This record gives sequence, C-alpha cells and structure tokens, in this order.
Amino acid sequence: MSVLPASIELKDIRDKNDLAHIIDEATPLSAASSSALVSTALLLGEFQSIVDTQAPLSRLLPSNLVLLAPSADAPNVDAQKFLYDLVIGSEAAAVSMSCSSILAGQGSESDDTGDIGVWLGEGNYGRGHAGDVLERLGLSQWSGEGKISEQHLTYRNALPLNGHAKGQEVDKLVKLVDGLSDKYSFRVSSDMTGGIVVFFLIGRVERGWGGLIGTGTWSDLW
Repeated sequence: MSVLPASIELKDIRDKNDLAHIIDEATPLSAASSSALVSTALLLGEFQSIVDTQAPLSRLLPSNLVLLAPSADAPNVDAQKFLYDLVIGSEAAAVSMSCSSILAGQGSESDDTGDIGVWLGEGNYGRGHAGDVLERLGLSQWSGEGKISEQHLTYRNALPLNGHAKGQEVDKLVKLVDGLSDKYSFRVSSDMTGGIVVFFLIGRVERGWGGLIGTGTWSDLW
C-alpha cells in the first residue's frame, strides 16, 4: 500500500492520475471516486489562480482528503478525522444515488468531480458570510460578480437534497453531518467558467470552520 505525504501543494501536482492512484490504494475510495476527488481539488486550484497566476493555492491533506484554505494550518487530529469521515460518507451516499457529488446531486451534467473536505480555520464564516468563505479560499476573484445562492438544507435539516433522496448511506451521512454545528450550504458560479457551479456545506468543526466542497455543471441552473 502506498504511503501518502502529509500534505501536497496543489501547484506541485503534476499528474492527477498518479495522485488518484495513491489515494485509491490508501483509502476506501474507489479508483473513480479518487479521481473525481482529485479533479475537484485541481479545479479549485485553477479557480484560485484564474486571475493572478501567482496567487497562493491550497494544500491537500491526501490521507484525510481535506483541502486547506491558502495559508491555513492543518486542523487538529479530531477535526481531520471528522472531515475524512465526512468525505468517505459523502462518496458512499453519492454512489448510492448514482452520482459523483452528493452536493451537486443527480442534476449535474458532468460526473467527473466529487466532494472533498475543506478546512477554513478560525474566523467569521457562518451563515451570511459566504463572501468571506470565498475570500478565505482564494476564490473571490474567480467568483467576481457571479451569483451566490443559499442552498436550503431540505433533507432532514442536514443536506441540500430533494425529497426523493433516501437509503442507508444517505442516512449515515446525515448522522455525520450532524457533527457540523451552525451549518449551512450555498452555491456559486462565475461568468469566467460558464456552467461550472461550486457547492459548499460549511459548519463549525472543533475550533474552526470546515465542511465539504463539490462541483457540478449546469447550463440552466439559475
């Protein structure tokens, strides 16, 4: 079994497939899900540098499947374990619903990106502060004048899913998401990248803020 490095700078990832293979071997994720997760991380890295190619990018904690906000320190062990479990649970729920991202759901026109954990750290990132979340993640220049819309947690006050979502894996994920306090969800798109939409599920984790990020593609979501 391959040994994962403690962290990897997104700018240093030269081969997506090699990293996906390592994650596939070292975690319960399937090869397809590992590739989808790495694709999400790299896509977000592209957005972080879409205006300024010298902008700081996130680091990936591959063993815990967590993307750190630029310049953020890694969370404590308990927070890393929680976010790891959240990603694994999200992947299992998405597979049970025949999609790659539980946040983007079945309506996405693409199926090659998955949900990845995210760590913001301490700060004012609660409901009503989606702009600050984007700023912390280095995505504010990408989002620009794009649209930010709150996603209602319609499924058991935990997930932005429609009413027909059900099943054991989804129920397991709901229990995990309950570990996020003050949670909320929103989505954002940018005129720079057409129909690509980024979805966030954010809440308090230990002494900071974190959650999940997923992406999808829509030609007429808005």
